[in-house]
Amino acid sequence: MYIKNIFILLSIIYTCNIYSQNDNKTSKNSRFFPKIKGYYIAIDNQKKFDNFEFWNGKEFLNVEGRQHIIRYSIRNSSKPKTEKEITNFYKKIIKRKKGKFLYFGKYPKKVNYNISTYKITRKDKEIWLQVVVLNGGNDYEIYEIYGNIAQNVILSSQLMKEINESGEVALYLNFDRNKHFVKSESISALKQVEQLLKENPKLKIYIEGHTDNTGSPRKNKTLSRKRANFVKKGLVEKGINSRRLKVVGYGQEKPIGNNSTKEGRAKNRRVVLRKM
Repeated sequence: MYIKNIFILLSIIYTCNIYSQNDNKTSKNSRFFPKIKGYYIAIDNQKKFDNFEFWNGKEFLNVEGRQHIIRYSIRNSSKPKTEKEITNFYKKIIKRKKGKFLYFGKYPKKVNYNISTYKITRKDKEIWLQVVVLNGGNDYEIYEIYGNIAQNVILSSQLMKEINESGEVALYLNFDRNKHFVKSESISALKQVEQLLKENPKLKIYIEGHTDNTGSPRKNKTLSRKRANFVKKGLVEKGINSRRLKVVGYGQEKPIGNNSTKEGRAKNRRVVLRKM
């Protein structure tokens, strides 16, 4: 839905610039990737901070950081490039910058076009790029974020598959220390839970909160219940019937990892969706 909304917005503004055949006066090209010769910037949309779901061929990765979305259109005096030529253009740039080509193919969210996805790693930062070719190469768009990987996003269909196979699925949501509010990078995961419940209206679940063993058992149990309740409240606000959701807070009582290690504690901090 997010990428569709962006596409609609760009399409509306694009119609205002299509006749000029010149770069929009207020537009800026990408800091990291040049445009292809013969194309002009029809529109660009910049945000100092936002998130975007990049598909790498296996899963969605929710990346947050400085966002730049640009639509390029071919000039009347130029010949449009093919999808293969546009893809290869960015492949060469990524290779030159020692980045990775991650995926080319259909976008899995019911839209009728191909995407290509790329990533460049720079110390503790990453540059993510998605390229979409439109209208037979007359237009193409790039979705670029400079920032950090926020969180893997499990699709609602994958959540349902795990629930059907094992009766439960664990979500690793990010919370502030000793707080029960979900951080912004975990919102995409909650949206998939919402979608899961809307796609499966007969499904009823327990929402179980779990913590590691840092702190007292009593406080951890309270915290885990608050976190599970936060998830329930968010789902109810999105229209999910509260009778389909029951909250349990186990605190540190049911570890699945070794609490003496950082990795083990991270495994134990989770919210589990269990089928009633």
